[in-house]
Amino acid sequence: MKFSKSLVVFLITLLSLSVIVPVVITIDYPDKPIVILSDEDFENYGFLGTGTELDPYIIESLRITSRKTSYETAIKISKTTKFFIIRDCEIRNHGAAIYLYNTGNVTVQIIDNYIEDCGWYGISCSDGGRAVITGNTIINCDFGIYVARCNNSVVENNQLFHNSKGFKIDNSPYTLIASNNVSKNTNWGGIVYKSDYSKILDNNFDNQSLWEFDYYFTYLAGLDISHSNFLEVSNNACLNISGTCLYIENVHYSNFTFNNVSFSSKLSGMLIEDSNNNFFWMNSFQQNYGKGMAFVNSSYNVIHHNAFLDNGLSIERNASENSCTDNIWYDLILSEGNFWLYWDTVNPFIIEGQGSVDWFPLDYNPIT
Repeated sequence: MKFSKSLVVFLITLLSLSVIVPVVITIDYPDKPIVILSDEDFENYGFLGTGTELDPYIIESLRITSRKTSYETAIKISKTTKFFIIRDCEIRNHGAAIYLYNTGNVTVQIIDNYIEDCGWYGISCSDGGRAVITGNTIINCDFGIYVARCNNSVVENNQLFHNSKGFKIDNSPYTLIASNNVSKNTNWGGIVYKSDYSKILDNNFDNQSLWEFDYYFTYLAGLDISHSNFLEVSNNACLNISGTCLYIENVHYSNFTFNNVSFSSKLSGMLIEDSNNNFFWMNSFQQNYGKGMAFVNSSYNVIHHNAFLDNGLSIERNASENSCTDNIWYDLILSEGNFWLYWDTVNPFIIEGQGSVDWFPLDYNPIT
């Protein structure tokens, strides 16, 4: 049988489309919002899994980049009792990227997603069980990550760049916040509020700069922790912040150890207000504009084996107190205090403000 040239071209084109179209669909599908408002909706979408703890539903490899309105949410899940995982998705240009609300007493996992240019939330989980948010990259959103009223959650190893606020943990006790890179956000790097027994470990808060800096707007910080008790805050770097590097308000019975709090350009490195019975040990404060540490209305704290390196306008202004009682600036057992760079350790170091004394200044830097 003899085929015409036009027929041959048509058949070749048709064959090519039969190969290409499924690939395009796989990459782009569905490029429209996912809305799940009941357990049955998971089945209607046909996702893998059964929604149990051992076999959660899997929402993966979606590319959702187009929107109808600026308020549209890319993935919205609410009023369910099923376990599920959202992973390896790319979401851009939405009002919110991933918005979870009232998801029952289950564990939800949000893993390795790329989110950019969302006007409201990158990832929001509220009024649910346990949220595990790991390995995500979130750029240019209002809140990178927001977790509210979800106990025992994990926010770990996320990259949060150029957002207004990097993350906020709100009324979520026992949260682990670890190994996140929170850089170049325009207001707060991270906020932890009313989240007792949480651990804030090994995070990097770097180069948070306010668009319009107000000297009295002191709670704009690299890391802002407030109204929380029994925290472990360790091995974090809060650097190059135009406000306060680490702001602590109404925090009690907590440990702050091995943190690097340095290079605030306009305020103190660490500002502690209305906070009692905390322990500060092996922290480094270097070249902060105001003070290395400033205590306001905060009492019965213990501060020793920290390194104060050239903070404030003079050696004497490395640290200060205002309306404080019985803060102790040395180890009562070892009779060892803090390291004050360039200080003659023959003399005790007097804390500016109320005359508290480090009676035993160190003649070596304990951090190095």
